[in-house]
Amino acid sequence: MTAWLRVRRLTPVRSVALFCFLPFVPSALAEQETHSSFEVQSTPRTLSPLMERELRGCFDFFWKEWNADPQSPTYGMTNGDYVGMNKYSPIAIEEQGFYFAAIIIGVERGWITREEGEKRILITLRSLAKLERIRGFWYHFIDQDSGKRGWRDSKNVELSNASTGTMLLGALAASEYFGGEIESRTQRMYAEMDWKWFTNPRTKHPYLACYPKDLPSKVPPGITEEGMFGGWSAYAEHIFLYLLAAGSPNPDYSTGADSYYAMRTPKGSYKGEEFIFCGTGSAFTYQWTHAFIDFRNLRDKLGRNWFENSRHAALAARRYAIDNAHRIKGLGPNSWGMSACISPTTGYSGQYGSHPIG
Repeated sequence: MTAWLRVRRLTPVRSVALFCFLPFVPSALAEQETHSSFEVQSTPRTLSPLMERELRGCFDFFWKEWNADPQSPTYGMTNGDYVGMNKYSPIAIEEQGFYFAAIIIGVERGWITREEGEKRILITLRSLAKLERIRGFWYHFIDQDSGKRGWRDSKNVELSNASTGTMLLGALAASEYFGGEIESRTQRMYAEMDWKWFTNPRTKHPYLACYPKDLPSKVPPGITEEGMFGGWSAYAEHIFLYLLAAGSPNPDYSTGADSYYAMRTPKGSYKGEEFIFCGTGSAFTYQWTHAFIDFRNLRDKLGRNWFENSRHAALAARRYAIDNAHRIKGLGPNSWGMSACISPTTGYSGQYGSHPIG
């Protein structure tokens, strides 16, 4: 693999006390430093009964909410995202990435056997390979029954680099953990993703998404002839896109460091250290990529450490929660910020967040 990152070896990565093996990313972009207070263990950490129950519940959420019909085109896939909405429930492609990582955790914790985990991931990867892709990318939402692009009006469902990329992160973790057919299938689909096609040649930013066949009901401003629109122009949850694009095993489809360094990085603070913030202030944006990539000992050539950046964001979110406890029920010293979610009244919103915002 060429470009500015190389996936060379395994390093255990922990996110919120979860344990799995993931590719380590040494690169020209990074120099080493030590975070001795956040040591990684080679075996699962012993948890309190409360944390054990929480972690097991998270695993069960992914493991049990799956399509168990062998005749279905989406056989094996998890569909937990929209359970309980009492509405049409699509399959979200990005959810499969977290599903794959959760399965590794389940094996390590002894909740399922290695054979069970490997079988489930293989079933899912085989189903994914049969679904429609364009330039290697999947649509954001898939109809569970037909396996086609869909959620209510299917033409409003976009081709998504972020959703595809998140799925790939989980698949890469699984390929390193299980090897064999999982690894060969993952590397094949990775090599088919044309990251260069999904990057704006003028701004160097990854496009936000694409409508390659037909336009949605509300046409996005500035849409290109190929259906590309918007851009991942400022810091958000998409940091992983730069790494995947630069590290593509297909040199014809890979990008370089320019895209990463073209990203806007606004700085702000809330009663504490300054950090690079996301415009919505939503907690998930600071945590998404860290579920798969260990940034603790990596700095880019501008001296930025994304682990420390997200830590400062979490502390700011807690301070914001404490200050607004009188105004918003549920906030307080045990709250660590607000995040995108499905509300009981207005459906999904990605605008819930903590200061700084803008």
